[in-house]
Amino acid sequence: MIHENIKKKKDKLNICFVAPLPPPYGGIANWMAMMCQYLDKEKKDRIEYSIINTAPKKRVTEGRRLWNRIIDGGLDMLLQKHKLKNALKTGNVDVIHMTTSGSLSIIRDFMFCYVAGKYHVPIVYHIHFGRIPKIQKKNNVEWKILKKVLERVKSIIAIDKTTYSVLERLFDKKVCYISNPINTKLMPEQQKKSQKVVMYLGWVIKEKGIEELLEAWNQVYACYNDWKLQIVGPCKKEYYECLKEMYGMSSVEFLGEQPHYTAMQLLGKSSIFILPSYTEGCPYVILEAMSLGKAVIATNVGNIPEMLSKDCGIIIRSQNSKDIETSLKRLIDSSIERENIGTNAAHKVNDEYEIDKIIRKYTQVWELQKYGENSENKSFDDNEFP
Repeated sequence: MIHENIKKKKDKLNICFVAPLPPPYGGIANWMAMMCQYLDKEKKDRIEYSIINTAPKKRVTEGRRLWNRIIDGGLDMLLQKHKLKNALKTGNVDVIHMTTSGSLSIIRDFMFCYVAGKYHVPIVYHIHFGRIPKIQKKNNVEWKILKKVLERVKSIIAIDKTTYSVLERLFDKKVCYISNPINTKLMPEQQKKSQKVVMYLGWVIKEKGIEELLEAWNQVYACYNDWKLQIVGPCKKEYYECLKEMYGMSSVEFLGEQPHYTAMQLLGKSSIFILPSYTEGCPYVILEAMSLGKAVIATNVGNIPEMLSKDCGIIIRSQNSKDIETSLKRLIDSSIERENIGTNAAHKVNDEYEIDKIIRKYTQVWELQKYGENSENKSFDDNEFP
């Protein structure tokens, strides 16, 4: 339960976010941009914030190599550390909200823990990737460094229930499960009539299941040649040429990277959205597709099974082109099922993922850190927020 002295506090929270801002666009960057927009408009009188921008200069699809990650990333990390130190010197930061995508970024996270410790400022560690069960089982170098970070932070937010269950066993009361939010007020209106389009939106890389999708689509298109597959997202030219050679692209409309609002308009006109990723956390693009009432097909990774539960989508196995083919044919054959899934999905987004509800959960985590209170409640319910 919420302690009475926390409920009565009226002074502002001052949060320092450690997160990427677009450009380039990506899951965490989109989250940060949405948070800024919401906090500036809805919570200006309650929450002040600053940002240590951790966005990389290049993405994988722009030719970002290991050398860039080590050299450029190392220099950026030192600059970001200096900015964090200066922010903490003011004494105005109540809580650091540090996001992470894992991999090499955990080295930065470990360094920031050291800086925060010197100034006695608590860190809320927000895990935006879904690989923790795998790396914990491997007990590799990434896990060992990550575990040291997890031991030093004051609170941990998991965005998928599998990650939460693994970390809860190890860190108990400091771990909570809070899904990603979506601000449906910023989304286009649902289209009354959809086009015969299956859409993929995201990075065009192997790990997103692009090759399995194209393999399956060749089989689907042979039976339904009045439908088309749209692929929207950044792609290296060399990889695109490789895909074209392997699978052909005559039945595929490849639109490349588009501004976010344009991409949402394209998504709104489609009938089916598909995300056959090998790994995910709680992908925004699925929430966006659900909010627009689309029938979603996605793999059983990260928090996707939870997101698409209660007949809100079709779950398929990762790296399985036959599952993709079967699911696409099933939905193309049944406009009624597409409509029912889309309606269920839109209702679920409004009930469970709307940003107003998620911000209340973040706020409670921040307040518990600022005021030094401990909560026995690790999986927060809306009715327990002030």
